[in-house]
Amino acid sequence: MLIPFFFFYLVTSVLLPNVLHTFFSYQIYTVTGWASLYAFIYPEVFPNIPIWFLWSLFCANTLFYALVLLGQKTSMSITYILAVIIGITGFLLKWFSIDGIAFMNNTFFYFPFFIWGYIFNKFKQSHSIHFSKPTLLTISLLVLIAFYFISNITTNYVWINMTAFYIACLLGISLITMLSSVVGTIPFITYFGKYSIMLLLTHCLVLQIFLKLFVLTGYSATITNLLTFIFTMMSYLLFIPLMKKYLPYVTAQKNVISV
Repeated sequence: MLIPFFFFYLVTSVLLPNVLHTFFSYQIYTVTGWASLYAFIYPEVFPNIPIWFLWSLFCANTLFYALVLLGQKTSMSITYILAVIIGITGFLLKWFSIDGIAFMNNTFFYFPFFIWGYIFNKFKQSHSIHFSKPTLLTISLLVLIAFYFISNITTNYVWINMTAFYIACLLGISLITMLSSVVGTIPFITYFGKYSIMLLLTHCLVLQIFLKLFVLTGYSATITNLLTFIFTMMSYLLFIPLMKKYLPYVTAQKNVISV
């Protein structure tokens, strides 16, 4: 996760903006100069903003691994309690609009989902429970209804909103997991999902190109956005094979270090 992050950060958020600014006087709304090297830490401003996810995911994985090791040596209850505390901290940082450093507020905010995935996986390993497709679809429908109502709870009370948020998210994760087991693979969507890291790393730049082209056509905003989306996604039918062949080490397709 760090190798794709740092490679594409240096190329798209340090090298490219500084070259455009220095040699072509083209100003991108971002940090330039030496400060661009650590702009992802503070003030968290750089052009290819979606790649923050890889950095945050790396931090969350590292934190998760440390907590699981702690739980295995002591008690897993400690791991679960600390995960809840971390999640509450992240939610409160968001609620009170307290800026984080290196997106750690986002990392804390979503961290409980790591623990949920761990619990879910452990449960599947220890319980051989199989549902028929009609049963799964029925359960999915009930979960979807619950998700809809809980996700629309909005109050001025932080604890109610936080509880509703995490319950709704856990329901949503469960819903996607159940539906995936029913649906299986879907043309294009499964393919894009398999190589989603490539889209994450580059789509911000690709869609900007198509957006500028379709804006010139004079179409409405809805048509422009739709065409931008379609052409951006279709372009990856070309870009993904090219990146697999020529950029495998910086798109997480091959290991740089074998362990």
